[in-house]
Amino acid sequence: MCEKAFFARLNCSIKECLLHKYPSGLPEREDSRAFGALIERTVIEARKTICQDLNMGCDTIPGKRTIYDFATKYNQTLFGFDIKTKDISKGKYSDGGVCSLANLIRFLVNQKGVFVIVEVAHSQSDEDSSKRVIEFVRTTPLHTIPVRFMRIENLGIGQLRLNKRTDDLMEHIDWNKDPNDFIKEFIPLVTEHFKKVSQKATDRIKAINNFKESGFTNFKIK
Repeated sequence: MCEKAFFARLNCSIKECLLHKYPSGLPEREDSRAFGALIERTVIEARKTICQDLNMGCDTIPGKRTIYDFATKYNQTLFGFDIKTKDISKGKYSDGGVCSLANLIRFLVNQKGVFVIVEVAHSQSDEDSSKRVIEFVRTTPLHTIPVRFMRIENLGIGQLRLNKRTDDLMEHIDWNKDPNDFIKEFIPLVTEHFKKVSQKATDRIKAINNFKESGFTNFKIK
């Protein structure tokens, strides 16, 4: 379903669209969030060209609650592309955030979709410190990434995060992996997360009861 050569062509197409729009480098923004929004907007605006380059149809822009930024149908399969930027300058940190567990599982199972992480890596230009240059683009179907490189954070429904940039995971990618096999491997990680959520909720209920018994004078909660 997910051919390595296809995604290599997709990498090139996305990077070419960015270079075409900003041949001398992208302008700096006040923070990484604003710069990420610029990249996202640029790729979304060029989505029709990108899809045409790979002989794919192009769906309309999804609503705000959708986990992907644009989508296409390829070989009768829905592909949802989630655009992320990574500052690969020395000393920079990236939290590897992906999306919520519930939305991801709904998309993979209910819609039979392929969730693709589009990682756009950038760094400061050597010629102009006010510009940033695109170093590389990596497009990686999430289900091809081994679960051991994933973690779940935040209470409640949980947020999936990657322990490494997708670029650092290329040698571990299994391009022949079936999405159903990924789900089977992924569910134990999800189960463990909800066990922790349940225990944390119990501990907090106890903390609230202790607060009540103290006459509302000693509040301690984690």
